[in-house]
Amino acid sequence: MNAAITKSTLTLTLAAALVAPFAVAHADRVGQLEGTPKIVVNYQDVDISNPQGLAILYSRIQYAAMNVCGYDRLHKELARQRRPQACYRAAVDDAINQVNQPVLTAYHRAKSKSIPG
Repeated sequence: MNAAITKSTLTLTLAAALVAPFAVAHADRVGQLEGTPKIVVNYQDVDISNPQGLAILYSRIQYAAMNVCGYDRLHKELARQRRPQACYRAAVDDAINQVNQPVLTAYHRAKSKSIPG
């Protein structure tokens, strides 16, 4: 693992702003609420300085975000998916920011451009 990376876990938190649209201005306090769904993603075993490790961590982040947000990629009713999809995107973005590694941020930006919707 890259010696510059000192964190080995991150927590994905469901943003209440996505559950209650009027709370957008208070999204920074959401993670502090008790009962807010959270998933810890460990990555101490991953070397993000190589493409394979980067893909592994990104996949873990995506999986955790899908679980935290209740996102079902196979669900066909778009109206029911909008909130979970917005939550998923926000959770992935937040996790990328928590890791705070330029290589992961660049990877995320490239992947995000290739995802429609």
